[in-house]
Amino acid sequence: MSPSSSQIDQLRGILADRQMVVVVGSGVSVAACGNQEVDGHKVATWSGLLEHGVDRLIAIGAADEDEEGVLLRGLIRSGKPDLMVNAAETITARLQGRSEGTFRGWLEKTIGALQL
Repeated sequence: MSPSSSQIDQLRGILADRQMVVVVGSGVSVAACGNQEVDGHKVATWSGLLEHGVDRLIAIGAADEDEEGVLLRGLIRSGKPDLMVNAAETITARLQGRSEGTFRGWLEKTIGALQL
């Protein structure tokens, strides 16, 4: 169900009146879901989601474990945002390039499966 225009206008007014606090970030997700695991990965965290993505690429034949898997995992485990973004972009591109719905299906089965 999408919000009505009156609901959106009401939210805009609340925001304009500075009566709203927006809390975002992976820490919020981790706390909200109790840092649940999907297939052994804590997918509410960036590193956990990306590690799961590498496993998925290998499982569907979109990456090999020996070279590409090792390289992607190294980027993720570095903890450096720019390198993690590179890994995320590669995972996204390869999942999207596999077949229609592969990327979306992966997201639904990982972060979409988390329970509050």
